[in-house]
Amino acid sequence: MEVFAAYMKNIIVVGSYEGVSGYSDISRGNSEYVSKELASDINCVADISKKHGYKVYSFCPEAKESKYLFKYYANFLNEVESVDSIGLKDIISDCIGVVLVGISAKAGTINAFLDKTYKDSWWKYSINGKESGLFNIFSTFFAINNIPVILMSGCYAACIEAKNENDDVLIVETKRGIENNRNMADCIPVNIVREKLSCAMEQALTNINKYKINKVLLPVKINIEFIREDYLEDTLFINKNLDLDRIGARVIEKNIYNTNDIKDFLIQ
Repeated sequence: MEVFAAYMKNIIVVGSYEGVSGYSDISRGNSEYVSKELASDINCVADISKKHGYKVYSFCPEAKESKYLFKYYANFLNEVESVDSIGLKDIISDCIGVVLVGISAKAGTINAFLDKTYKDSWWKYSINGKESGLFNIFSTFFAINNIPVILMSGCYAACIEAKNENDDVLIVETKRGIENNRNMADCIPVNIVREKLSCAMEQALTNINKYKINKVLLPVKINIEFIREDYLEDTLFINKNLDLDRIGARVIEKNIYNTNDIKDFLIQ
């Protein structure tokens, strides 16, 4: 799944590859093709944002963490600055809204595309006891920082998941998972998706001051269940400086009291 006279606010576009336009087969996952499609979806949203006078930043955590995945995606962005988690902290206080592009449904969702929640080693991710996918992970983080998620694109199952969490968010469907095969999807033609993205972004920005931010009670408790015990042990070893508690053979727990660092949610 890489931020004049009037004061300019920021729009942050968070990109993930699973739900990106045109990506229909897992065999094409680690490719320049998917990088281009991700960047094209982001550019589509950014063009409308810039027309309204906003500065646009993109954040794609997978691009920053993998040595090969999305290695070149930022090269295809059009006047959009790509930031890492550190850069995200620097711009978040001036952000007026967030767009999630290419989002997939949480692991274990029937007839969705790709069976994962951010990391291949994770099985279940819970926030305050509620099993969550990428939409709830990102929307919770940004809600802590008083920023609404205004638009999301992704597979059909992810769109349903998002609307169940927040009925105000605008959604654009990019594909539907094929029954009994989470590694393939039927994609909506990219030109249709991007036309809908442009229209939805126009609508979102027109109504930007009407979005409500769901109240998040602190501290937030997250639990991550891994598919294997050795993955948990590797995570604890890598993150010795984090306050992570092992509460089961394959489960870690973390309490988040306040944060502007997405890495508190996307534990490495």
